[in-house]
This record gives sequence, structure tokens and C-alpha cells, in this order.
Amino acid sequence: MRKPVSAIDRIDAQLQQAASPAIDAPKVSSFREFLEKAARVVTKTGIAAYSFKGRKPLQVVADLIDDMLGSHTGTPMTDGSLAICGGAQFGKTILGLFLFAYLTARKFLRVGYYLPDDDLVQGIVDTKLRPEIIDVMPWFAQMTHVGTTLNESGKSVNRKGALMVTDGVQTGLGYIRGMGKIPTSFSMDAIIEDEKDDIPESSAKFLPGRMSSSDYRLRFSIGTQRIFGAGQQKEFNDGTQHVGFIDCPACKHKHQPEEDWPTIVRLAMDGVERATDPQLTYTGDFRHVGGDQAVAEFDHDGRYYYGCLNCGAAMDAENIYYEARRPELIKERKLSIRISQMCTTAIALKQLVFDWCKNAVRDPEAMRAFRCDRLAIPKSSMQQ
Repeated sequence: MRKPVSAIDRIDAQLQQAASPAIDAPKVSSFREFLEKAARVVTKTGIAAYSFKGRKPLQVVADLIDDMLGSHTGTPMTDGSLAICGGAQFGKTILGLFLFAYLTARKFLRVGYYLPDDDLVQGIVDTKLRPEIIDVMPWFAQMTHVGTTLNESGKSVNRKGALMVTDGVQTGLGYIRGMGKIPTSFSMDAIIEDEKDDIPESSAKFLPGRMSSSDYRLRFSIGTQRIFGAGQQKEFNDGTQHVGFIDCPACKHKHQPEEDWPTIVRLAMDGVERATDPQLTYTGDFRHVGGDQAVAEFDHDGRYYYGCLNCGAAMDAENIYYEARRPELIKERKLSIRISQMCTTAIALKQLVFDWCKNAVRDPEAMRAFRCDRLAIPKSSMQQ
């Protein structure tokens, strides 16, 4: 019986056909510079440069990653960890794969990228790694040999799920693995866990041991917080708890968008923002401050914006900035950041308001999804 050809094998064959002796790899000194100067993304109109526009929180993430790597000091945060905890669909997995590319192709490290199971590995390879990372960065494709790695003696061997990335002088090794089995075969400098809530904790506990011989020993976890007090949310709680804030331009009152939801949202009644505009309520309608009567419902043509809870002035979420609520943990090298869709202007505020008014307030399961995917704050069983 003929053995089926895996997605990894197909990519490797394509890469070898496209390989060229001259590799024009970008010269960058940090992960953020890599994203700004070298990374490319697939858009509706074609391939474009990676941009933080509409996703400013990811700029903060890139800076935290550079702090861990010692990009500006030359000294990495050995044994450091960073938990990137957020809502859904704002670019977490793509960011993780770009980090995977940077660490292997520019830092020449040994990196393990771990997913809950092998089916997800094939999905990530087919729908993300190949079309949105390898295919859009030709220099990375030229350097990458999929299905190949080096054994402990430095000999090249074939291995499923492995990538060898080399410029002919230096070599980085990458592994994309499912966590259905306990990982005991490879040595790592850094590990990346994608969707940690679905990775068996009993298996994840073995990952740090894969980095014992490294000078880096860095651990990254990326995922939506779906389980209160466990998984990715526990990673957030155990770290520095960086969260985003917006200051009112008029009175300087400080706001945390997801925690101030829904009353931070206002509806411009005549299309112009005014301090007297009504607020979004927990019942999914709009009422004037202190009022008990609904004055408006959701309108697809409505103009929605963030309004100061103190003085009512309009605020721009693009002015988001992040602070650590537990800065003392920076010394312990336990970093964490929460990114909600409220802090990501690439996701239209009208979309969030619609989901709140038409779904979340009407159905407990929809509310549960809203809290996880939109707010990035999973509901406790103690909450009503």
C-alpha cells in the first residue's frame, strides 16, 4: 500500500524546487524590526507588509518578546515566560508563527511549536504556515527544509514535523508538534504553546525539561482564555498582567475597555459625539447616564464610540497603552498580557455592539462566548 504524502512532505518538495543558492535574508536586530521590515501578510488585495495598524496591542507584545530575547541588551531573560492571553481573531496564531520564523531563521535557535493534537498541526501547516508565512517570504522558503532536522551528533536526519532552517553557515531547528503524546525526543531553546487551554496539562509539564541544555529556556503561550482560573487565564493571572488603558483627552480619567464594557460605549444620537449621548447597557439598549428608560436600540447605521465614564468626552481606542498590574513579577521573568477585541480597532466596534445586543444579552451560551472571544475575560461559575 502506498504511503500517503503528508502536508509537510508536499511543502518540502515545493521548497526544494524553488531553492536558490543566493539567500537575501533580512538583517534585523529585533523581533519588532523583523515584523516591521521583513514580515509579509496575505490580504484581500494581495501580499502586503505586516502592519500594527488596528492591532496596536501586538506592538506591545513584540516589545515584550524583545525584552525576553535581550534584543537591545544582548542578555536574554533566561527561564522567562510570556503568556499572550486574549480574545479571538486578532492575529495571535500568525504572530506566533512569525515568532517561530524569526527564532529559527534569524536567531538560529531550536524552537518547538506545540498544538493540542496532530490534526491541528496539519491544519496550521496547510492553512497558515505554508500560505501565510513560507510562501510570502521567499528568503525564508529558500532557507527552510521541511521534514529534516539534525540529530545529537549533528547529522541530518528525516523527521516528521521538523524544519531545518539554514543560511549555509548557521542553522536553526523547528518542530511543529501535537501534544497527544508527551514530548521527549528533542532539545529546545524556546517553546511556543498555541491554544494552551486545549493542551493536556500533564503533557505540558514535560516541556520545560526539553530546554535544560539551552542558554535561553524561553516559554511562550498563546491563546484565547476560555476556562476561568485555569489554562491560559491562569497563565495571565500568574504573570505581570499587562492590560490596556485609554485616557480621556478631556479630563484624563483612565479606562480599561473590557472591564468598563458595556457602559464605555455610546451612541451618537445625531451622528455627532456629545457628552449627553446615551450609554450601552447590560440589557442591550441605550440609556442616558442615570436614566432608567431605553432611548435607543441597536441600529446598523448608528455611530458608536467610546465615551469617558466621567465626563462623556469621545475617546480613540487607537491611543491604547499597556501597564502591568503586577510589575514586581518582571524581575521574576513571568510576563503576561491580555488583549481583548475592545482594544483592537481592526475589529469594528459596531460588530461588538451588534453581538452584545443581538446575541450575548439574550442567550447565556452566547454571553459565555462573548466574554471569552470579545472581552477576553472568561466567566466565573460564581458570576451571575
